[in-house]
Amino acid sequence: MPEAVENKWSCPICGGIIKKGVLDRINELADFEEPRHPDHRPPYLHLIPLAEIIQMALDHASVQTKGVKTAWNTLVERFGNEAEALIYSEPEALKIVDDRIVSAILAFRKGNIIIHPGGGGQYGWLELPENLKAEKYDQEKKIGSKTKKASKTSKGEKNRHTGQISFSDLENIKSETKIEEKPEKTAEETNKEASDNFKSQSSLFDF
Repeated sequence: MPEAVENKWSCPICGGIIKKGVLDRINELADFEEPRHPDHRPPYLHLIPLAEIIQMALDHASVQTKGVKTAWNTLVERFGNEAEALIYSEPEALKIVDDRIVSAILAFRKGNIIIHPGGGGQYGWLELPENLKAEKYDQEKKIGSKTKKASKTSKGEKNRHTGQISFSDLENIKSETKIEEKPEKTAEETNKEASDNFKSQSSLFDF
């Protein structure tokens, strides 16, 4: 604020007009140097939007991704609203979503999330502290290894499946083998068999 006044509310870099921030305007309008709240007023809670916490935890590019929306809907449907999920829900009850999201919500409750404020035409952004980043990396590594293991298992099962035959297939193979093994008859044997069959048949006039 003092720097903006010195520069006559003009940016020394781009020459644009410097706009007052919300905090600066509040301080201008304030009647007291220190806030005074009536006893009946509940304390203010500084909340981070649940979708942004989920986005940070999953490292997605936007709050509009399918993964963020799915996790948000799951939590809000379970707890009724964002505040209940962010502040009052039990840690065990949060495990209906990804462990990375649970860790991020608990970090928010402890005040461990780093908030980078926006300004100058840029949005602010959230960041996990280094120790939680390491935990997040370990969780992602475990998820990746489980996915690879499941993929290998499914491929192995597929290979094993192609090497197995059902009982019906076995019967078909047996019948085909019998057919293939049965030698072809000569013309003489065929004529003899037909003659025998004719002799064995009774005429309609035989009594």
